[in-house]
Amino acid sequence: MGLTGSPFEVSIVMASALLAAMIGLLASNWVLADSPFYHVTLVGQFAFYTWAAAGFLLHDQLRGVRFALLGYFLVTMHLAFLVGLIKYLFVLHDGTWQRSG
Repeated sequence: MGLTGSPFEVSIVMASALLAAMIGLLASNWVLADSPFYHVTLVGQFAFYTWAAAGFLLHDQLRGVRFALLGYFLVTMHLAFLVGLIKYLFVLHDGTWQRSG
């Protein structure tokens, strides 16, 4: 892959790095929550994920509120990247387009 990878490969690597960072930061903040700094960052992460969950549950009601669905969008995009990465790594494919109709 390296620096000359295709845009698809680069996006997969970047998405997996961001997803690993999100999961790693949540786990490390949970373990280190005895420290005041990490306790505050853990509360901030839970607030962010609560915001994303509210966007998921109240999607139609929040559609007109500016930036209300931003947390939901960010978490959904990272989960979509995770699904794409799993499919890319574990599902056999030949890399050619198939006619759908």
